[in-house]
Amino acid sequence: MDTRRINVITGATGHIGVALMYELKERGEYIRAIVRQGSGYDFIEPLADEIVYGDVTDGESLEKAFDGADIVYHLAGIIEIGKTDAKLIKAVNVDGTRKVAEAAKKAGIKRLVYVSSVHAIDFDTNDETIKEKDIFYPSKLKDDYSISKAEASNIVLDAVKNDGLNAVVLMPSGVTGPYAYRRSNIGQMIIEYANKRLAAYIDGEYDFVDVRDVARAMYAAADTDKIADGECFLLSGHKLSVREMMLTLQEITGVKASDIKLPLWVAKLFVPLAELLCKIKKIKPLYTKSSVEILNSNGNFDNSKAKETLGFAPMSAAQSLKDEYEFMLKIEPELFKKIPRK
Repeated sequence: MDTRRINVITGATGHIGVALMYELKERGEYIRAIVRQGSGYDFIEPLADEIVYGDVTDGESLEKAFDGADIVYHLAGIIEIGKTDAKLIKAVNVDGTRKVAEAAKKAGIKRLVYVSSVHAIDFDTNDETIKEKDIFYPSKLKDDYSISKAEASNIVLDAVKNDGLNAVVLMPSGVTGPYAYRRSNIGQMIIEYANKRLAAYIDGEYDFVDVRDVARAMYAAADTDKIADGECFLLSGHKLSVREMMLTLQEITGVKASDIKLPLWVAKLFVPLAELLCKIKKIKPLYTKSSVEILNSNGNFDNSKAKETLGFAPMSAAQSLKDEYEFMLKIEPELFKKIPRK
């Protein structure tokens, strides 16, 4: 009889979900992965001890999936900043999180680890240092995704205070690194860059954290003896300007970075056209109105609490991008046939 601690993962086929499965497997943990009916999941079969069908919008399926489990890692959600389906985002990110919290409480879960986002945190000025909060203010946020993550974070923290739920909240910045079997926005950017389709760049910067560092922090946050319920942790990594990112990709791929910098007002002017072209090509748009705003907003995240409490030690953004590129070369080599090898 298997007596290992049972870890359940919602969103198991996502970028962070797969990285977490690698982390848990390396530590000898029992993994129960939740997948939706009709969803492809062959790439996680070697990692999971058990795969069950479930959906965060279906509370009954969650209760079955959580039965007998010790830890629940809630990762399932829609990550889309810009033009979105507001009703769908609310149903999955907000109402789904409420159902996860309710099912976890009912199942007597020892710890729910909820992965929110730095975008759930409001700030007043672009030069202030952003730290953890114990309450979130959706009304101060602009886009549907950020609002949904703030609302969901409040649901989890309210359940801790009012219902005795055992839970913590983690807030990663821009996630990079390997294991994105379902192509991420960063992955799409790497493809566009490597195929010489980024003829210019814009001003701006963002904070990036490796998916493996996030997974390690999640595992540490599941320790109920060391981490108190209701704690929140910022998981930021290192800031890169758009120009620095292009030069990093130049070093990684051998493809020369463009020296042409577009003024911000020009970039904003062409965003609608870029979004339309990406829609026609059925690819993720690299630049949207929201993403341009994010690149020029506050990214001064303070991760000192996670470092001190969770042993969080983020690797360099350059290493993370290199590993993501090499992973994509492995799973989608046809997209890089014309790229010089280093």
